[in-house]
Amino acid sequence: MASDEELLNEIQRLASDGDPPTAQGMRDDGQFGTGQFKRHFGSWNNAIKEAEFTVNHVRTVSGEELLDEIQRLASDGVPPTTQEMQDDGQFDP
Repeated sequence: MASDEELLNEIQRLASDGDPPTAQGMRDDGQFGTGQFKRHFGSWNNAIKEAEFTVNHVRTVSGEELLDEIQRLASDGVPPTTQEMQDDGQFDP
């Protein structure tokens, strides 16, 4: 399991032009999954703040939007797993 320092260093490593990586960027190019950041810091945005960046995208997802996304990713009536939501979903689980 990564330490807080290792996770924050990874955010710094993937930052470009003074902007932090997006959660998708971390999933695509980072050494750690976004779930580790959420476990350590409570949320992706909290990790970004802890790494001393400004959060540039705060979005509240409505229940309807989330249900639509779950239905989109569902396979034969079976809801997606957390990993499927993380890998293929529009929103973090």
